[in-house]
Amino acid sequence: MLQKQVRFLRSLVAVLDLLILITSFGVAVTVRFNLSFWPHTGVPPLSDTLLQGGIALLIIPLVLRQQGLYRSAALMPGYRSSFRLLKAILLGMLLFIAVTYIIREVRYTRGGLALFAFFSYFGLWLGRKTFIRWYQKSSNKDRLRQRAIVVGAGVLGRHLVEELAHRGDIGIELVGLLTRHKEKLGDEISGVAVLGTFDQLLEVVQEEEIQQVFFALPLDMSNKLPDMLNLLLRTEPVDVHVVPDLAQWIVLGGGVYSLGSLPVVSLQDSPIGGWEALAKRLFDLAFGTPCLMLAFPIIVMFALLVKLTSRGPIFYGQERMGLDGRSFQMWKLRSMTVSAEASTGAVWAKPGDARTTAVGGLMRKFSIDELPQLWNVVAGDMSLVGPRPERPVFIERFKKEIPNYNLRHKVKAGVTGLAQVEGWRGDTSLEKRIERDLWYIENWSVWLDLKILLRTIFGGFLSKNAY
Repeated sequence: MLQKQVRFLRSLVAVLDLLILITSFGVAVTVRFNLSFWPHTGVPPLSDTLLQGGIALLIIPLVLRQQGLYRSAALMPGYRSSFRLLKAILLGMLLFIAVTYIIREVRYTRGGLALFAFFSYFGLWLGRKTFIRWYQKSSNKDRLRQRAIVVGAGVLGRHLVEELAHRGDIGIELVGLLTRHKEKLGDEISGVAVLGTFDQLLEVVQEEEIQQVFFALPLDMSNKLPDMLNLLLRTEPVDVHVVPDLAQWIVLGGGVYSLGSLPVVSLQDSPIGGWEALAKRLFDLAFGTPCLMLAFPIIVMFALLVKLTSRGPIFYGQERMGLDGRSFQMWKLRSMTVSAEASTGAVWAKPGDARTTAVGGLMRKFSIDELPQLWNVVAGDMSLVGPRPERPVFIERFKKEIPNYNLRHKVKAGVTGLAQVEGWRGDTSLEKRIERDLWYIENWSVWLDLKILLRTIFGGFLSKNAY
């Protein structure tokens, strides 16, 4: 029931958001072109207006979802959700501009776009705040609230109590906890009373008229769970929820989903999938395509310099490992002599590396040799932002030496990344680099990608560790 209630609330908010966005677009167009105090050269054709609206109404809900604005915490009014909403609207406008730049037929006015952003933000902020407060008030009525207990008063139980206390959207009234230790009877945990022991489960459920039971047993007590479940499910018409004590093994992208009729706990999964993967791909195309066009003259100029100053091919394709451990050819402008590793084997470049050509040293200093990787982005092998790809020969060693190293292959490799803009590139701490890569993967958003991209453009290419 709780999951259905949460999904129902999210669906209502999504419909409300769409209605507000449609209204905001209509109001923005009306204010821009139909009020006498705002001069204009003419009202655009209806077909242009409808196309603009269609693109905006496709992009913005996608960005809202990607930014986590339909998660339970983001639905609650507050500073963080308001700021996240503002970021989503600004990001949506940037993506709208990028898409309309690619689709040349779409024309828009800057004033109209600014009005749409203004009305959308305040409309969504006010609409969500009003609706959620009404929903909470309705859900918190005694006749709608569900009385619940938590079975387990250890670390996991305490964590669950704190989580439930912040979930005003599910209408739960937490009555108390059960413990395995009799000496804890009468104590309070996070403001919730310990009502009894595990042996008193049925008695407490009946006396307190419980409707929801949450099991939060420590791993060493999991053998007790079948007996308690059998007793409870056979005698009482309550909703039962089990919180597994698996937090220590959830490394990346953990969650719960259904496979047919089977509940499955995922301990490690790709954190960027579905709508998120689509949003990241659209971001790569929207920004990667114009970046490749802008970089093309620079690539051509340095390609000529490479050809004129050294023997061998202009471009250098090297096997790298990307998403899910799949290999691909990563392209660079050749910056080293031909067969540079013939005598040394696979090694990283070092300051003053004798293998670097004259033009190659300049290119590596300003990361110009990396520009052909924009083609890898457009082709789909790489992303603009992500962990930098490494060669298989190094990866086999790193997987043995560095815990969780292989998790960086749960996303596409990037032309730039968080570790790089923070200075962890070249011959620096590999452990620190992996730490920043994993933080990026766990906290990924289109907004984070945009910030890293801007930091790269305004300083990331110039690094003391680039050689």
